Amino acid sequence: MGSTETESMKLVDFIGIHEGASIVVCGCGESLNDFVQPERFVTIGVNDIGRRFQPDYLIVLNPLHQFSPERLPYIERSQSRSIFTHLDLKLQHSALVKVKLGTYGGTSFSDPPVLHYTQNSPYPALCLAMHMGAARIGLIGVDFTENHFYAETGRHSLAGQLPSIDEEYRRLGEAARNRGVDVYNLSRKSRLSAFPSMTVDEFHRLQVASD
Repeated sequence: MGSTETESMKLVDFIGIHEGASIVVCGCGESLNDFVQPERFVTIGVNDIGRRFQPDYLIVLNPLHQFSPERLPYIERSQSRSIFTHLDLKLQHSALVKVKLGTYGGTSFSDPPVLHYTQNSPYPALCLAMHMGAARIGLIGVDFTENHFYAETGRHSLAGQLPSIDEEYRRLGEAARNRGVDVYNLSRKSRLSAFPSMTVDEFHRLQVASD
């Protein structure tokens, strides 16, 4: 995509673009290191996930000044097809898709396309997967355990809010099921209980069976 095309891209242009697909939403938790052969799936990553692999799509909702110096280059040099953001980011290599944030903890998809959000970026990434038409969505690296996939960074900053976070995802999962979309937790380490667990290979077998 060139720069002129970048300026015109909106979330509405991605509605149903992956109708019936299996999409994996990737957070930055330790379990991302268990995600092998990501090219098997359509992938949506968050923030500096590019240090592990280049997802098809990237979501960046935090201002860049909030990222430490070692994390920032992986965002600035992302090779993802498109980066979804509501911010005025200055990035050179990917098509920027400006989005409008919807409701905090929102679960309705009947309004004009917006990305609902919470305090953690995988939530709007999961909403994006639903906009794109996923039939099934896997989460990996959405752990809320200690450490990120790239370093021993200690206790998760949102660990103390896990009950409310779990409830937010539970409501979003219910909204997904009402739309015929199945959501699975592909992490062996995740503290989330909102979604049924499944291995990455089992999720891939579901994809193959549906093709």
